[in-house]
Amino acid sequence: MRFILKTSPLLSKCVDKQFIRSAIKNIDYEDINKLELKIAENIISRFDQIRKAVRDSRKCYKQNQNQNIKERIIEFEKKKELEIAKEIAREQLKKHKISLKQKHHSQASLNGTKTLEPKKIVQSLNQYHPPCGLFVKDCNEQCTDDLVIIK
Repeated sequence: MRFILKTSPLLSKCVDKQFIRSAIKNIDYEDINKLELKIAENIISRFDQIRKAVRDSRKCYKQNQNQNIKERIIEFEKKKELEIAKEIAREQLKKHKISLKQKHHSQASLNGTKTLEPKKIVQSLNQYHPPCGLFVKDCNEQCTDDLVIIK
């Protein structure tokens, strides 16, 4: 208590020093030690509570950051897979077009007739079924180009 009164100038001005001195002299030394111990324990327990709260909030923040990173990685992988599927579908379509052209020309040469202009059918990419059985789906937002199938 003496330390508190000596270190705080505002308390020293507002407190009746004679009364405090007489009160301190009447308190047993063991009671003063118990009081100091209780104050120290309260300070330590508050410090521990604050430290735990800060640690928990950091842990929560890190978990949220990790979850956001995982979601972005999954989203990136889905986009990459969709791009790969589109590219495979385009390659299959090119192969299919070439085989249809060759088939059309071979039939025309066998019949001895002129080759007619092949009929063009426009079909959106999300409805296209390539010959290999691959079906490009869930690309309504990303895919706006149309594919031309020659028959």
